[in-house]
This record gives sequence, C-alpha cells and structure tokens, in this order.
Amino acid sequence: MDVCKWVDEEIIELHAMGRLEDGFIREHFEYCKSCAARVVESRVWIDKLRRGLRDLQEIRETRAEAIDDDSNRQDES
Repeated sequence: MDVCKWVDEEIIELHAMGRLEDGFIREHFEYCKSCAARVVESRVWIDKLRRGLRDLQEIRETRAEAIDDDSNRQDES
C-alpha cells in the first residue's frame, strides 16, 4: 500500500489520540485507505502504550504498598 504524502505522522497520531478533529482531515481519512490504515495502526499502538503505562502504575503502587507494609512490621518489632 502506498503511503499518502498529504498527511504526516504527527497528524495521524494526533487524530488517533482524539486531539485533532479537523473536518478536512476527517474527510481525507474517509477516502484515503492508506491514511485510514495508518490511523488504525496508531490507535492500536497508542492503546498498547496506555495499557502498558497502566500496568506499570499498578506495579509501582503494589510495590509501594508492600514497602509500607514492611516498614510498619519493622516499626512494630
């Protein structure tokens, strides 16, 4: 599939994140299969990144709780 030269990656990513709702861009994505596919790929990548960040935050919170529990046990001794 040819890559469209009218829309750059930054525009694709901004649109995929919901931060760009330009009418021309939306219309372009409706008829340009290359750009529409790039938006889908970007959305998949962004969703994976967001899930990874959420998982990392949960791990950090769990570790912080474990450290707090250990500190409390040592204080009680």
